[in-house]
Amino acid sequence: MNQPLVVALVAGTAVVAAGIFAACWSDAPRARLASLPALGAGAAIAFAGVSRFAAGSQDPSSGQEMAALLVVASLAALLLGLAFSRGHEQA
Repeated sequence: MNQPLVVALVAGTAVVAAGIFAACWSDAPRARLASLPALGAGAAIAFAGVSRFAAGSQDPSSGQEMAALLVVASLAALLLGLAFSRGHEQA
């Protein structure tokens, strides 16, 4: 089934909004760090949707590759932030 571009953009925006809500809701720094993967995933969904419907000669799977890279980068930022916060608490 072929979904329109609007579905991908709305889904990505909803995931980003959930990540922003999670970041603003709690005062704990670790809870704010936990929202990073949601922000990255929302951006990845929107990027994959836009690259799929982009008019050009690029490979349509490049958007999926970039989406996976965004998700991995957001998870790496989460792990790095958790490691820094754990090291700060022990000191």
